[in-house]
Amino acid sequence: MRPGALTSTSGGLERPWETLGPTWIEIDLDALAGNLTEIRAFVCRSRPEHARGFAERHGLRPPSGPPKVMVVVKADAYGHGAVETARAAALAGADALGVSTLLEGLELRQAGLTIPILMLNPLTPAEAGTAVLAEVTPTVTDLGAAEALSQAYRALPTGPATRRPSAIPVHIAIDTGMSRTGVKPERVADLAVRIAAQPGLTVEGLYTHFSTGADRSPASLALMRQQLTRFAWAVASVESRGLVVPLRHAACSAAVMLLPESYLDLVRVGNLFYGYGGSGDAMAQVAGKGAAGAAAGTTGTDAAAFPKLREAWTMRTRVLEVREVPPGAGVGYGPDVVVKHRMRLATLPVGYADGVGAEIRPTTFRPRARLRVFVRGLFIALHRRGLLVGPLARLRPRAEGRSIFEHDGHPLDIVGRVSMQQTIVEVTARPEITPGSLILVRIRRVLASPRLGRVYFRGGRAVAARTVSLGSEAAAGWEVASPPTQAAG
Repeated sequence: MRPGALTSTSGGLERPWETLGPTWIEIDLDALAGNLTEIRAFVCRSRPEHARGFAERHGLRPPSGPPKVMVVVKADAYGHGAVETARAAALAGADALGVSTLLEGLELRQAGLTIPILMLNPLTPAEAGTAVLAEVTPTVTDLGAAEALSQAYRALPTGPATRRPSAIPVHIAIDTGMSRTGVKPERVADLAVRIAAQPGLTVEGLYTHFSTGADRSPASLALMRQQLTRFAWAVASVESRGLVVPLRHAACSAAVMLLPESYLDLVRVGNLFYGYGGSGDAMAQVAGKGAAGAAAGTTGTDAAAFPKLREAWTMRTRVLEVREVPPGAGVGYGPDVVVKHRMRLATLPVGYADGVGAEIRPTTFRPRARLRVFVRGLFIALHRRGLLVGPLARLRPRAEGRSIFEHDGHPLDIVGRVSMQQTIVEVTARPEITPGSLILVRIRRVLASPRLGRVYFRGGRAVAARTVSLGSEAAAGWEVASPPTQAAG
């Protein structure tokens, strides 16, 4: 499809991307660029001193300066669209990109990105040749993959007309407690020496990943510090063998916020870059108190220096139909719901195939996790019955935060079963909602179907769009378009 074709049938619409359907996702490229600027400023604001002190205490080579910043764009850039997001990150000054799979790296290379790309999944021997040709830096956790890389490197053509790298950089993942991937700390030094001895290979990086995820409790911070100590021991064992590894990295988004001694040579940011999972008053309170504050190197007013981030991702849909149903009518499949009183229902053109209601909740036997689920469900039930009043009113955000659909700031309850590509919501108390009304959709970004169109904005104007069938298109003629507001519904 030729560039600009997306506007050829727009007929002068204020939002021409709606010619592709009533559901879309908006990505604010300015927010992404601003987030990266905030993150870089934050990690460079005196905090490298913590990493240097940590390195000295553990006998490591001190970092030479502020850490580099890697932006993680795995899983289609957390649902934002890998290519456009990666371009925005590179334009904003990212030093490298992180992906999970080789195919994700190939997508970026084919789009013309030349920035360093690290593949975080361990490389398999079968992928070695492709990784070398695409210049995607692999993670290696066994000698077999290293030998395959070396063989692929030696097979590269030589001569004055060819561009052959002096060596293939590899990173070694170290398992410090997550028990997922990586080499055990006591085996890292031997493996690093053997990889470095392979013709055409150089060990560019050593890294680990914290098992605490987004949990910022004092107990989780203590666990992160334990893992960081194990990582330091493993790195020291490598350096003691005479290897100089330029990129040692452990800090993920949570560690960037709360564990500055983990910065070392590079930090990896995913959630923070996309504007969620770490900023605001709640994070400042965690970082500024007790053990958490000590771990973060922030106390009192210093906690206010946390980066000011903006979410870049917004999903919207429009109401297809609105109908009134009498008592006794069934709603949706089953029917799982038979209404007891007259209701006004709206049909939305999104369902579980689009990521609605597809939240993955892992089975857990931890009593604390079960208690959290129960308490959240209780908040929802009380809120729906209008009982969160008086002193309990402060709990409303916790209840409303679970709502998937909103109109003008008001949550809408799902009625019946979420279908493959349709969902029914109750709008009895919202007479202003009619066919075409604009609805905000809140789902996990990474679960949003790649079939849904992404519209990219810069300077308040739509500059590009992506659908699975059309690919990434220049939004020629869209420069007058602006993202809709809730009032537009």
